Amino acid sequence: MASYSLGLTLYNLAQRQTAQEVIFPPRAAGRLIWLHAPNLEVQTRLAELARHLVNEDGLEVLLTGPDPVPESDGLAWMLPPADVQGDVAAFLDHWRPEMIVFSSGELRPALVIEAHQRKIPLIMIDAGTPYLLRGREGWYPGLTRSVLSLFSH
Repeated sequence: MASYSLGLTLYNLAQRQTAQEVIFPPRAAGRLIWLHAPNLEVQTRLAELARHLVNEDGLEVLLTGPDPVPESDGLAWMLPPADVQGDVAAFLDHWRPEMIVFSSGELRPALVIEAHQRKIPLIMIDAGTPYLLRGREGWYPGLTRSVLSLFSH
């Protein structure tokens, strides 16, 4: 098991909860990439990237973001899981992504820890100033640095 900063360890312990009951859309067979958009503007850009990945590379793509997008063959949408260990684990168990792409600097520590432990590559694109989800900004020393260190690119 990896060694995490005090802040990341405290955050993960504080976010342990029982998973909420979620009904997942069916997962298509094949290689799946998960793209996560923290806001509508980013979601619009990532939806275009998703269409290219589906049409040109034959990948399955899960797009999470704030607003439903028209689903098509190879493209699924849903809200992202709450950043608590149980919800994240259930989400990853269902979708089994080969890679997760975050955008715009949003950090979801419980998700990043779980993905890292499962050896799922994490990529941050179009990263501005990293930030935590609203309501998760408590004082956790070294949290941002620790979470960023778990991204492969």
